[in-house]
Amino acid sequence: TQARGSVAVHSFLCAVAGMAACTGTITGGSETSQQVGSRSDSVSDVGGDAPPLSEPGTPAALCTSPKPGVVLNRRLTQSQFQNAIKELFGAAAPVANTFPKASIREGYRTFVDANSVTADGAEQIASAATTIATKVTADPKALLGCAPSAAADDMCVRGYIAKLAHKAYRRPLQKAELDTLNTAYAKLIGAAFTPAESLSAVVELVLQSPQFLYIAEFGSAAGAAGAVVSLTDHEIASRLSFLLWDAPPSDELLQLADIGKLHQSNEVEAQARKMLADPRALNVFGPFLEDWLELYRLDSQTKDAKRFPEWSDGLATAMRAEVNQSATELAFTQNGSIAGLLAGNRTMANAGLAKIYGADTGMGETFAQVSLNGAQRAGILT
Repeated sequence: TQARGSVAVHSFLCAVAGMAACTGTITGGSETSQQVGSRSDSVSDVGGDAPPLSEPGTPAALCTSPKPGVVLNRRLTQSQFQNAIKELFGAAAPVANTFPKASIREGYRTFVDANSVTADGAEQIASAATTIATKVTADPKALLGCAPSAAADDMCVRGYIAKLAHKAYRRPLQKAELDTLNTAYAKLIGAAFTPAESLSAVVELVLQSPQFLYIAEFGSAAGAAGAVVSLTDHEIASRLSFLLWDAPPSDELLQLADIGKLHQSNEVEAQARKMLADPRALNVFGPFLEDWLELYRLDSQTKDAKRFPEWSDGLATAMRAEVNQSATELAFTQNGSIAGLLAGNRTMANAGLAKIYGADTGMGETFAQVSLNGAQRAGILT
């Protein structure tokens, strides 16, 4: 494919093509996950031979005879958590530095078991939730858009709680869930806490709830353990959004899910293309490349200074940036292809890299595209 942005669009659309009406297998959380071996072993867990990709505009064959792998309840990564906070409270939301960082597992920071919750992790999550809740509720009127009274059933507060939880849980609330949050607020007000203090506690409760912290997929119908069930529209919205933006669904995606539009493959494709055209997609593409190629290993590399006088920590940092910028430029700006990624003779480089590659040495530290000697170096692997 030589269409504009085809590396990103084709790769991501392959992943989302089967989302509409696709299925998953019900299982427990990450701490009860199945044993997974090496990276190559992990790939085989998908199950069955995938049918060839459909031509654009035709129904995907991926859902004709679904053989999905086990879908685990995935805890939000640090990046996903922070993006969710921005979605809930706006760009001015505080950064939650205490939220636990993911460890690399099977080469990827998004691997389920790399984000399981330990005792220390639970304390870190609680600390992050407290910090955020205290900050965003400091001015209740600004947060709610109305001045809350001291009434236990204040309609201004109840309306906000319902809206917040709907966005945080990424689906419509069950009555019991909403009752729990409203009751918590009412009890705190009844115990002489201020509206700000009571609201802060409810926000903290939402941010520590499993409905918010985990990307769970239970399907549209009850099934026995191991049964194959269809995803709900809201689960499709979350899959799409966390895949392409590393963030929870936007208001638009949630509204489409609310009216059942995301079981239509053409709507899923339209939303995927729109999201790939958004700059937020770039923030996902780069970290994926780093994990795929294990570029984080550069951080711990040491070399003999006599044999490799050009080597430095700055050069290692530049190498990581080179892969990110080169692949992103190819995928999102040029008429890129997988062939170009693997065998192309251009890259993004700064002065230090250009000197090693025998390219233009008049460059500065700003990255720019340079041509390489194709007989010596070609593509991302060299």
